[in-house]
Amino acid sequence: MAKNEIEAKLPHTAVAVWGGYIYQGKIALYHCLSLILKNLIESAKLSLQLDSIDDFAILLNGECKSIHQVKAYKSDDFSSYESAISEQKEKSTKYPNCEAFFHVSKMLKVPEKFSTTYSPVVMYRYNKTPTSEEYCALSEIDNLLENALRGIYTKYHSTDTHKVSNEYLSWSRNLLEDIVVKKVIAMHSEIQLSTGAVQRQVANREKIEFTQFLEILSNDLTSAVLCEDYFFSIIMKDIGSYFANFCEEHDLQGAELSKLSRCIAEINRLDIIGLKAFICSILPDKKGRFSSLTEYKDEAITSDDLQLGLFRIFHELIESNYDASGKVKNFYWRLEGKNYYPTAIHQGPSSAGSICKRIVEGSIKHDVEFLYESGTLITLDINAESIYSVVCVGARSEQHQEHSKFNKFKEISLISISNLPKEIKK
Repeated sequence: MAKNEIEAKLPHTAVAVWGGYIYQGKIALYHCLSLILKNLIESAKLSLQLDSIDDFAILLNGECKSIHQVKAYKSDDFSSYESAISEQKEKSTKYPNCEAFFHVSKMLKVPEKFSTTYSPVVMYRYNKTPTSEEYCALSEIDNLLENALRGIYTKYHSTDTHKVSNEYLSWSRNLLEDIVVKKVIAMHSEIQLSTGAVQRQVANREKIEFTQFLEILSNDLTSAVLCEDYFFSIIMKDIGSYFANFCEEHDLQGAELSKLSRCIAEINRLDIIGLKAFICSILPDKKGRFSSLTEYKDEAITSDDLQLGLFRIFHELIESNYDASGKVKNFYWRLEGKNYYPTAIHQGPSSAGSICKRIVEGSIKHDVEFLYESGTLITLDINAESIYSVVCVGARSEQHQEHSKFNKFKEISLISISNLPKEIKK
């Protein structure tokens, strides 16, 4: 069979429009940990497949053992989920002797005849000691993951008492999530920048062996955390979570969701060096460093930076260009010979002076390449004909004038979304 015919027969993937992939990945990890807690030896033979057969599936030697559908809808009305449940019931007929689980984030009033109507599909139950429930709210999943880890460490690593401390459980959760999220981010980025059968091929080939989880669980993690790699993975997960929140708040769908998803796909492809440069480019007063807990808290992108600043710019403008060739990989709009660059600056006009001062000082200190190309920086509400014109004069001014890029600062301006040319607005 020809390669394109094989790809066309692969299951459809929903990753291309998966705004909540972080939550789905956490749910997949929770189920994997539950299987490990149940039987350590048998779990070592399993693998996790993401967004191919179903939202995720558990495989044993290539054979599907369970399929899982994850829905994090706003609605708690069962009718909103009926079609998806019916589809999963139909899908389960292709995999004899395979369990079919349906995961929801809201408590639903399930019909009394659910089991007879939708068998073999069952509502997934979460262990919320001392009870279990058929839903997991977004706000609960981290706690449930750490409870599952506590159970695994208590059962299989009872002599390593430090592993059940709250701090160690948090480290473990983040590192285990990283295994899943890195895979999903890579899929998400590649799929967003491809089409059709290529999307299905990407999702179908991505599997995670349970042995990767077991290695993290058996190791001592103290030396593996609180480094740039660790915080890099957390920042990338945060970006995904902030993006999901933004999409939900603005009810993004169709072409508009796809437009923003392509932007996120480019960000997700950045490595540590690229992410640090990108942070400096959209928040020029940031150092873009996160090799310690203090630096991570001070220098990482916040929810407000993205949801009130950068994502709003992407949402309200036409799709941007993207330059991956420079030292700073960045988005831009070009009009009449001028480049417009997005920022995450969301403060009001009263902050113009302090913002511009920090931009100049941060640009000198961190050599933010694109700022020296006489461009215009897009902000939420601040306008300034020159970032230097609103910087206080005096000793600081003389210091800036000695910098080799001083004249370029005079050519860099700030513009609010409302004052942008109509040609680049939606």
